[in-house]
Amino acid sequence: MSGVEKLLEKMLLAGIGTAVEVREQSEELLGRLAARGKEVLSQSGIRNELLHHGTSAEKNTAAQTSGMDVEALREKLAGMTEEQRQAIREILDTLEASAEDQAP
Repeated sequence: MSGVEKLLEKMLLAGIGTAVEVREQSEELLGRLAARGKEVLSQSGIRNELLHHGTSAEKNTAAQTSGMDVEALREKLAGMTEEQRQAIREILDTLEASAEDQAP
């Protein structure tokens, strides 16, 4: 093989190797991102419930709106990290401010 042929072969093999490496790394990254997304969704379940049902808060008690009793809500809150509880506080503050703005 001449020098040019060896260089072309090396470039072709490098391209194939690059494609395989990118595929493997993208599968790994996709798996990590999906797992992280699932984790975030499971940890933010109450937050989503509060956001989704926030507009019905005036019509129902907090326990009825969230679809759980107060004790179950307390247990979920107790199991949260401080950051998660802070996010809940911010949501509640926003809901209260919105309710105050809408009051006559």
